[in-house]
Amino acid sequence: MRHDDTHGFVSLDGAELRGGALEAAPILSPLAPAPLGRGGPAERDAWRRGLGPLPDVARTHATKAIARLATPARVVELHTASAQGPHHLYYAWPEGSGRVAVLGVTPGGYSVALRTGGDLVASLQGALGLDAAFVGSDLVRPLDPHAVLALAAFLDVLRAQRLLAELRHERPLECASARDVAARLADARARDPRWPLCALEKVLPFDVRDTAQEATVSGSLERLAAVGLLESTGASGALPPLFSPAAALEPLVEECSRAVSHVALSTFRLGAGGELVYESALLVRGPLSLWLLSLAPEGGGLASLSPSGVSRLVARLAGPAQ
Repeated sequence: MRHDDTHGFVSLDGAELRGGALEAAPILSPLAPAPLGRGGPAERDAWRRGLGPLPDVARTHATKAIARLATPARVVELHTASAQGPHHLYYAWPEGSGRVAVLGVTPGGYSVALRTGGDLVASLQGALGLDAAFVGSDLVRPLDPHAVLALAAFLDVLRAQRLLAELRHERPLECASARDVAARLADARARDPRWPLCALEKVLPFDVRDTAQEATVSGSLERLAAVGLLESTGASGALPPLFSPAAALEPLVEECSRAVSHVALSTFRLGAGGELVYESALLVRGPLSLWLLSLAPEGGGLASLSPSGVSRLVARLAGPAQ
């Protein structure tokens, strides 16, 4: 382990992290971040050896942080892709009052620290450029979860087609079939934070590939057309229907094609019966606006956010565990 005195975090490897979780909680909460895993005696020994050389304050903070990560009251998982680079973070709130535990995930290992909800606010502000001007209405267009995922995949398909057309000095193809969108959903597990759907997939508590059947996607696209977000050519002989953006969706398509950053996040807690309760969102920051795609078991939606709308969202995310 290594203590960064300037930034107040402790760096550790996977074995040390799992050993610390085992030391803190013989049984992990269902909300515990996945990297805490399930350690054994070897990992616990690695944790104890790593703690030894640390200063007393760092040892205390690392121990408390991992204990809160192992048994949290609420967790926010965050994937960001921006000019500041890709970041993968977990924020864990304890029951009652107390500082928030933060787990950072990097290709080379992990870091833990104790912070406040303000750290989450700062992460979102930095990644989404919230200090710069943007406009939005905050009007939410309700959508079912499958339609939200199909829309996110559809936007990725159009963005890919625009990039390819630019490379070939051609006009982009501004439409997609259900097969195109299903293939994008099936590929969402790729570890490529440059693509919004790949980031969103990483924070969802289910396998997106289960929604990637062509028939399921076709139904989702038809529902998006029914609410005025897409237009469909209809099937023509052996040719499947092709879907293109309706006028209501064009602003989001343009912003996605020139997006400067995006953030995918989920907040998790346990319900009264011990069931997992979650809300997930994809935030896409374009040159002029900030768009929200949200989904939860009970439904989802699409909205362009105003500064005050973003402030309300961030305050809810960064507030104490309910």
